[in-house]
Amino acid sequence: MAMRGGYDEHRDKGWTDVDWFIRRKGRWRRFRERVEQVAWAGSEIVEALRTAGFHHIHSTDAIAFFRGNPRIRPGYRTFYMAQR
Repeated sequence: MAMRGGYDEHRDKGWTDVDWFIRRKGRWRRFRERVEQVAWAGSEIVEALRTAGFHHIHSTDAIAFFRGNPRIRPGYRTFYMAQR
């Protein structure tokens, strides 16, 4: 897998292009995808979840899932859990 990314200031979005190389029947196949990232404030996420009918909304710092990765620090990513 090869990844490269950047930030589009005009659209206020980050992006990552990912090239996957998967071996099938002795041959390598290449697959490509683009992942766009948008940073939302926590209050915006909670409001969107409530508007969609979710309740019991909880958030937690995602740092525990990225142990050993020096690029991810506390407060960089948050996971949300909600129930309908």
